[in-house]
Amino acid sequence: MVEIIEYTARYQPDFYRLNEVWLDKYNLKESHDLLILDDPEGAITSKGGFIWLAKVEDKIVGSAALIKEGEGIFELAKMAVEDAYQGQGISKELIKVCIAKARECGAKKLELFSNHQLTGAAIGHDMPLDGQSLLPLLEGEAKKREKPIGFWDANKGGIGTPSDKWMAELLADQAKGIEPNDPARVVPDAAKIGPPVSLTSFPGHAAWIDGSWKLHRIEKKGAAEVEWELYDLSKDPTEEDILIAEQPERFAAMRNALEDWLESVAKSLNGEDYKKP
Repeated sequence: MVEIIEYTARYQPDFYRLNEVWLDKYNLKESHDLLILDDPEGAITSKGGFIWLAKVEDKIVGSAALIKEGEGIFELAKMAVEDAYQGQGISKELIKVCIAKARECGAKKLELFSNHQLTGAAIGHDMPLDGQSLLPLLEGEAKKREKPIGFWDANKGGIGTPSDKWMAELLADQAKGIEPNDPARVVPDAAKIGPPVSLTSFPGHAAWIDGSWKLHRIEKKGAAEVEWELYDLSKDPTEEDILIAEQPERFAAMRNALEDWLESVAKSLNGEDYKKP
């Protein structure tokens, strides 16, 4: 019979073990996770959060936490159940306790962050994605990318995000028990749709990689024509021999694919991906 108990410091090794197994399984472990697992009291309970553990006889087999993110806001996190005890409703019992506690605390919002593919959830209306799921790679089923991938440097400035600097500052603050909240790093209009982008002209430097083949598209300001370069990276990794004349059919196919992708990016910038069905 499973018993749900409150976390105390004596169970830190169990809390660490359960969550580390899950993070390692999907190669998701990061330094931020280790800070929480090493010091659950400092990272969670001392800041208004809560941790519960699932106990079967004398063994801790599951965990769940409520992390306080702000006034009336909690995140449901650090949920893990040992493989041998999955399928027995243990996670459901842990979640029930978390939700009850959130209600008791007057929570207005309960957040749960996850990867929909890891959960097996089906999404009725998902945004079009250029990327390829990393789940097969994490599970050892894939060794290389199967889909082509596009790049576009449109010579436009973006939002500066010096991640190395910010992460170093974040880790230093969290080690001191400080949760930074710098308004300068919040961009309120980050999702604002800007002026319409052309669907026929794509200034700057774009590229399309399909297997070992790489196609460059260079549209210089004021130039009469677009420049094209095609390389076989398996034989020419330094990109010295242009093969457009030798590979006319491949060039045509990759050119069409790249320009279709660029048009889709432009449509996304114009907000078409974000219209409700």
